[in-house]
Amino acid sequence: MSQGRKTPSPTASQRDAVPAAATRRPLGVNGYAIRELAGEGAYGRVFKAEHLATKRNVALKFVNYKDNSNKKCRRHNRRIEREVKLLHLLHHPHIVRIYDVMHSPEGVVMVEEFLGGHDLLSHIQFHGYLRESEACRIFRQLVSAVDYLHRNCIVHRDLKPNNVMLDEANQVRLIDFGFANIFEWDKQLSTFCGSPSYASPEIVCGIRYTGPEVDIWSLGVILYCMLSGSLPFQGATQSEIFAKVASGRFAMPSHISKEAQDLLRHILTVDPRRRISMVGILRHPWTNRFDEKPIDNYLPLRPSVVLQPNDESLKKMPVYGLDSASTASALSSSSMAMTPVVSIYHLIDEARRRRESRHARHSRVPMPASSTSVYSAGQTH
Repeated sequence: MSQGRKTPSPTASQRDAVPAAATRRPLGVNGYAIRELAGEGAYGRVFKAEHLATKRNVALKFVNYKDNSNKKCRRHNRRIEREVKLLHLLHHPHIVRIYDVMHSPEGVVMVEEFLGGHDLLSHIQFHGYLRESEACRIFRQLVSAVDYLHRNCIVHRDLKPNNVMLDEANQVRLIDFGFANIFEWDKQLSTFCGSPSYASPEIVCGIRYTGPEVDIWSLGVILYCMLSGSLPFQGATQSEIFAKVASGRFAMPSHISKEAQDLLRHILTVDPRRRISMVGILRHPWTNRFDEKPIDNYLPLRPSVVLQPNDESLKKMPVYGLDSASTASALSSSSMAMTPVVSIYHLIDEARRRRESRHARHSRVPMPASSTSVYSAGQTH
């Protein structure tokens, strides 16, 4: 759900797809005053709101629960909870920040930074296609965010221009982590999700995958869109699109530079074993053509071994389905440094240290404020 682009008025069924509170305007929700609709999608709506205590603009993302009556509904509810948990951990200049989450029996309200600006799809449509220097700048920032995710054993699985926001300073913010999940480098995932035109051949063909390779494919489709103003794989039906994705055949516009064409071909390679890796993207000549500085993934320096993990951080591990004792054991072995259990611990502990640092610097009440409205404040993880 993009924050920056308004869409036509919702149908009755679309209004039913979000908590009732989301349809009232203006409304004070847990210390916030809703100002205007900022965007909407299949799962809910995003409103621009003002935090009444600090006068700061925020985005309130309303997403409803389903009734757990079948597997699809339960999967939807698990995705909501997973998105909330993961966003609370992520800290990167090109990933949207979440401040808090409020729960009700109907659903959740995610309090996120308000970005203004517009999504990348609108940006491409306005310009037709982007100059290579501009496309490279945006691509580098997006690669920085995705590399950060992968190094933390997290895969996004729904990368597309609609989920790439450009804020008022024209800087990238990756949003919408509804399909994100934790992955393990030596295991495979089997959930097939995402948008057809941006999905990898593994997704459309029902082949199990590790995780990063499907994000890398989607990065290639986004890059193609920026450089050409169109999609590489198009069709009148989903089946037709899937057939073209599976074949990997696409037309290369002649105005695209040879270096950019080379990168696109290496990314949009059907066989994931031959597809370029993130390291290959980071080192590719086109990625560094307009800016020779290495792309910073903003991953903090972490010790290879932690012999005395923080007790508070360990106690948060079960929230992510991970055992505290197993975490302590994994942290003591350097061979486990690239596993989800170690990555999640570090993310939790880094979030704890940021929180303690903020509390030490500021005496004012941190966001969010009271919990006296329609929704009761949920725990932050």
